[in-house]
Amino acid sequence: KYQVCRLSSWCEEMLFNHVNVEEVCSILSQAHLLEAKQLEEACLKFIKDNASKVLVTAGFGQLSKDWPQVMLKVSLFMSGIPEARATAAIQAQQGSGCKRKRDDRSSDESPRTERAEN
Repeated sequence: KYQVCRLSSWCEEMLFNHVNVEEVCSILSQAHLLEAKQLEEACLKFIKDNASKVLVTAGFGQLSKDWPQVMLKVSLFMSGIPEARATAAIQAQQGSGCKRKRDDRSSDESPRTERAEN
């Protein structure tokens, strides 16, 4: 009815026109967040083709700090390894993120438990 898929594809296409050395990492993280697969693939290809320029930018450093899951995708793509072959690595990385969240929650719960006992 509203042709959201068509609009989404058009937006991905427009964003790809703005991909450059300085913006590619920011666009890639947003593409990952929004599950824009075509744009994500285009950004990964751009990074691979321009690695010597992209890998020395502040944006790439920020990407590695803030988006470890995306960095794993970058590493796999640059190595020519399909994500389907790297399920163990992807699951391990996703598991590590969940583990940190549980640790955060358990530390948040401890003070509440102490207060309840007092």
